[in-house]
Amino acid sequence: MWVRVPPRLPYHFITRRIIMLSNKETLDEFVQKLFNIENEQKLLSEDKKLLIAEYKDKLDVKSVQAAIRIVKIKSKLDSSDEELDTLVNAVSKNVSL
Repeated sequence: MWVRVPPRLPYHFITRRIIMLSNKETLDEFVQKLFNIENEQKLLSEDKKLLIAEYKDKLDVKSVQAAIRIVKIKSKLDSSDEELDTLVNAVSKNVSL
């Protein structure tokens, strides 16, 4: 009686299969972490909206947010406050709102 032995798989096929399984695990891990971060960002965005709503009657929230943006921009620039004020004044003369 003859027993049929399945053919041996080539080495490159086996290693490619292992790599594919490893990549799938890595991909699954990456996607899960990415979704977690996106969910956290949504929660933080909702918290920010609630905070703004809470202080809307107590502060001029838009002005405070504008001031925060200005401070962040100033911190990125290398020029001094005097130079920046000079530039802003020069530009504001040419801007009509």
